[in-house]
Amino acid sequence: MLADIATNARRGKDAALISPIALEAVKRIDALFDIERDINGLAADERLERRQQESRPIAERLRYGCGPNGPNYPGVLRLPSQSTMC
Repeated sequence: MLADIATNARRGKDAALISPIALEAVKRIDALFDIERDINGLAADERLERRQQESRPIAERLRYGCGPNGPNYPGVLRLPSQSTMC
């Protein structure tokens, strides 16, 4: 999806409009998929360790984000440029 939007935009085609917040969420989800592809085939304990180290922080930022009351404010996803906490 992201590749299609970027490719169409470079070609001057009408790319589907996407909100910056939605785009950031998709980028973070894509990062989670990258981690899963990387750990595919490892032993269960190794996968768990890598998920705790690499995936958990991304998932927590997706879940909580940074809101008007600081970090861990449920339901708010902000762009990295909007907060140094995310």
